[in-house]
Order: sequence, then C-alpha cells, then structure tokens
Amino acid sequence: MLEDIGILIIAVVAVVAVFLAYWVVRQTRIESKKAIKSVLAVSEGQLLLDMLREYSSDAMSEAVQTLKNWQKEYKESYKTEFAERYKTKDLSVIPLNRARQLVYGYFLRMLKLHEAGYVSENFCSTICSNNGTDALFEIVEPFEEIVAHIEPNKPYNKNTFDNLRRLCQQRSK
Repeated sequence: MLEDIGILIIAVVAVVAVFLAYWVVRQTRIESKKAIKSVLAVSEGQLLLDMLREYSSDAMSEAVQTLKNWQKEYKESYKTEFAERYKTKDLSVIPLNRARQLVYGYFLRMLKLHEAGYVSENFCSTICSNNGTDALFEIVEPFEEIVAHIEPNKPYNKNTFDNLRRLCQQRSK
C-alpha cells in the first residue's frame, strides 16, 4: 500500500513537472516571438531611415531631375532619342544612363528586401510615396527595355517592374 502511494506521488510529481516544463517552454516561445518582432521592427525602422536618407541625397535628387528633364526636353521622342544615343554610345547619354541605374537600383533594393521578408508592405508604401516612382515607371522602365534590346547581356525583367508597380500601387488603397 505504501508503495502504491509512493508510485502515485511520483506520477503526480511527473505530471506536474511535465506541465511546468510545457508552460516554461510556451512562455519562452511567446517572449522570444515578442523579442524577434521588436528586433525586426527596429531593423526595419533603421532600413527605412537609411533609404529615405539615400533618397534625399543630392545624387538621387539629381538623378530623378536628370530623367525628368530628359523627358521634358524630348517630349514624345524621349525614348527614341535615348535609344539612338545609347546605340551610338553618345557621351551625352552617360549621365542619363547613370541616373537610370541609380533610380532603378534604389527601388530594386526595396523590392529585394521585401521579397526576402525583411521589410513590410508599409515600408514599401513609404518608399513609394516619393516623387521618384513616376520617373521609375515612365522613364526608367522603358529605358531598361531599350538597353535590353541593345545589350542582350542586360535583360529587362518585366516581372520585377510588375512587382514594383504592385507594391507601389498599394499605397493608394
């Protein structure tokens, strides 16, 4: 009889120990998830500040303005003018080409961070709220297509621009 009570006590202690272990693991997971979310929020905030600083830089402002000035100067023929000059390696297209690459690289970085799960759609919405998105889709994208036709080793990826467009259009919803 004493042995039965001892076995019963051991069983109860074992059940309590299992319950306590489960509770500790569960609480640790909850706290870990909270800590991970906090770290991710801080990291995303820092990335956002860095990207907004980059967008506010003189280089980015000049790049966007260079693209818009080209479009304004050549009006409907801005694409064909770029294509002709790019084909002939006209030196006047070098600043325009650098501007194209800088603006595209900026938004591509945002897309890659989002696709890798490092930043949220809200982050992308904030990035897309600047005035460079119109230059991206109206000027940079057509120029990317032109460059791809002239230089096959620099392919145009329509899916990339579709994904960028989708992310940037969500800000208006």
